[in-house]
Amino acid sequence: MSKVRTNIRLEDEYIRTIMERYHVETKTEAVELALRHLAGLPMTREEALAMRGAQAIGTIPEDAAPHAHGEASHAQG
Repeated sequence: MSKVRTNIRLEDEYIRTIMERYHVETKTEAVELALRHLAGLPMTREEALAMRGAQAIGTIPEDAAPHAHGEASHAQG
């Protein structure tokens, strides 16, 4: 993943809280930690559906119950 340099205005209190709570030494590390955390959170169904207009989702599949463990849904050889 490539890095870019940017200038952003942030609340210093939020940055300091992250730095203290997660023991990171720089503001850059604090911002990267927060961004990685937020980027890794799963989307809600509503967020996923909102992407439909962006052509990110072609056809929305029907909701289905998960397969029971051990169900013969895949071939064994």
